[in-house]
Amino acid sequence: MIIIGGDMKVNPEFRAEAVQAFVKMAKASQAEEGCITYVFTADLEAEDIFHLFEVWENAETLAAHGQTPHMAEFRAEIGKYRTESNIKRYQAEPA
Repeated sequence: MIIIGGDMKVNPEFRAEAVQAFVKMAKASQAEEGCITYVFTADLEAEDIFHLFEVWENAETLAAHGQTPHMAEFRAEIGKYRTESNIKRYQAEPA
């Protein structure tokens, strides 16, 4: 199992556009084979920070996710709004 987690800071002027991009990306990713969880959440104290949490069945399904058209579109779109990011990848075993 692969877990991706971290946060992104967006330009507050473009928060609404970033939220739309996050929602579109999450919905498309959740429909992918091998996706167990894929969510963005807003920080409770900082309106310009969003958290990302993904869980994938394995490295192969995560790699396929990275090649999808919606991932390419998301990267281009969020690049207009994101000012910082701190995203990490973790290997995990089911409990």
